[in-house]
Amino acid sequence: MWPIDADARGALVCTRAGCNNTYAMLNLTKDRGLAVVDVQVRRLYDPRSHVDVQVSLGDGTNLPYLTAPLLEDLIARPHRQYPWLVVARGDHWFIQAHFAPDADCVLEYRDGGPERHFGASTSDRAVVPTVIWQWVIEDPAWRVALCWQRADHLS
Repeated sequence: MWPIDADARGALVCTRAGCNNTYAMLNLTKDRGLAVVDVQVRRLYDPRSHVDVQVSLGDGTNLPYLTAPLLEDLIARPHRQYPWLVVARGDHWFIQAHFAPDADCVLEYRDGGPERHFGASTSDRAVVPTVIWQWVIEDPAWRVALCWQRADHLS
């Protein structure tokens, strides 16, 4: 990180891309209600109403929290080569989505061991952030939003 330039409007912190600086900055600012703007990817991380979950993006970026607006943006503007994300509460508790342009969105979730691994697909991109956000906030409506099948039956 380079020196911090701060005034009453905020602070400008320049960091190198490709390491865990985004995660560190978001982790440092989330509980203080401070927003972070990543000018390289043109994304606003506003931690208000955040939920502490681990988010892994297809390009290798990791985030320490998620908000409904951030989730909408991540799905609306995915990485071109790596259009997926994983949201986890632990090693065996996650929901993930692959949302390539011009293709059905594929979602999977796991509630514990491999026998609790399910998947579904949808052509309705608008339902994807809704289902994921419901999972994040533990709203049971996500379980009936799609026709889930055991993952070992998907092919």
